[in-house]
Amino acid sequence: MEVTLTGRAARRAHTIGRVEFEAEVRRAVSDAVFSRVVSAILAGQLSPGTPLPSAVDMAATFQVDPELMQDAIDRLLEIGLASFAADGSIAVVEWRNVVGIELLAEVAASGARPPRRLLTDVFVMRRAVAADAARLCAEHASDAELAEIVSAAQRYPEVPFDVDHASAVDSAFWLRVLDCCGNVGYRLLLNSLLRTFAAVGRDRIIEIAMYEEYLQPAAHRELAAAMADRRGDDAHRMAYEMLSGTVRKLRPFVN
Repeated sequence: MEVTLTGRAARRAHTIGRVEFEAEVRRAVSDAVFSRVVSAILAGQLSPGTPLPSAVDMAATFQVDPELMQDAIDRLLEIGLASFAADGSIAVVEWRNVVGIELLAEVAASGARPPRRLLTDVFVMRRAVAADAARLCAEHASDAELAEIVSAAQRYPEVPFDVDHASAVDSAFWLRVLDCCGNVGYRLLLNSLLRTFAAVGRDRIIEIAMYEEYLQPAAHRELAAAMADRRGDDAHRMAYEMLSGTVRKLRPFVN
């Protein structure tokens, strides 16, 4: 049944809607300001030890409201990218000493590390995590979970294939492996990696790195079979070797 509000109720609903909309806009602007400041720190435009200007001065530089600028500074203090100095000022902190994996996408977007070098670092980490997750699945996943992994591997298309479809199948396979391995830390790490891929550009990553992985449907099925047979060492070796091709393509001298 459709309900129509009239009079005071309608005005109140309109006011609530406007307030919620304004709050949402404010949050979006605050997030954008924070991201710009973080990028400036990661890119070295604000170097370690540099005292931050006042919120008013920074607001003028970034052309935003001073209150939003203060929100951004408070968030910098919360995550450790800035800290109070002995004289009471707020100074930039060396980001390599405090930034966690949750800001990996911001590091990628800022250009703080050469894109190809950062991408290589990310894929080396991905290889290590995926290989160990495959081993953990073989050792600890339930029979039902292993059957789901085998089923996911069967969906890899044969060549030729639609790249978007192959990418979706590949994501689904590795998500299942990470979900079934029993290591929540690995799963959260994967979320950060996916955000980084989005920041760098998914299509670009597929083109320069991941496409050749999609050309190996048989290797993925053999890996899934090793997990299903509970051959943990074999699963680790197979996953490591399969993902090493991408690492070698990005940077041949990385082992």
